[in-house]
Amino acid sequence: MKSLAVTFFTAIAIISLALIFDVTSSDGVTTASGRVGKTILTRDSQGRVTSELTFAIDGKKWEETVMKQLSYYDNKIETVTYKKADGVWNASSKVVTETEGGKPVRSTFFQASESGKWIVIAEQKADDLSNNDVVDDLVFDSAGNLVMKATYAYLDGQKVGLQKEEYGYENNKQKMKVFYAWNGNSWSKTVSAKVVAE
Repeated sequence: MKSLAVTFFTAIAIISLALIFDVTSSDGVTTASGRVGKTILTRDSQGRVTSELTFAIDGKKWEETVMKQLSYYDNKIETVTYKKADGVWNASSKVVTETEGGKPVRSTFFQASESGKWIVIAEQKADDLSNNDVVDDLVFDSAGNLVMKATYAYLDGQKVGLQKEEYGYENNKQKMKVFYAWNGNSWSKTVSAKVVAE
């Protein structure tokens, strides 16, 4: 019995050391599976999301990676995405969605130029499915929850990924978010984030 207990505790110690070594030796490099992270949502008094701040684990510390700021005005929703590089937030993309009666009717997609000016990439009307300039790829689960959304634009005959996210749910409440980046011809997973605050 004593040797069984010693073997059990030795196995636990080896596993613990392996886990500690794995976490401490992580260099935070994005792989095909992406980095592990968490997303904190902030809401206004009306319950609308006003910001999403995503962190990814980098070795032993959390590192801010992506931030979205949402503004609501004049029947429009403006979503600006920022990425952090060398400790500085840089605006990378923006979507302005016009609404009528709370439903989207038109979206305009922008990307930031090197000088920081917004360049219109594409426009999309919610009721015009014949628009080949912008295409949304949507996937829903059996409960009707959106589990994946990818948006593409066709510029000069070339397919360009504008945004892709996947969502995980528990009891129909979003608990997980996966972010992707367009690498020129396909998507790469960047961060898999647990939604930790709403």
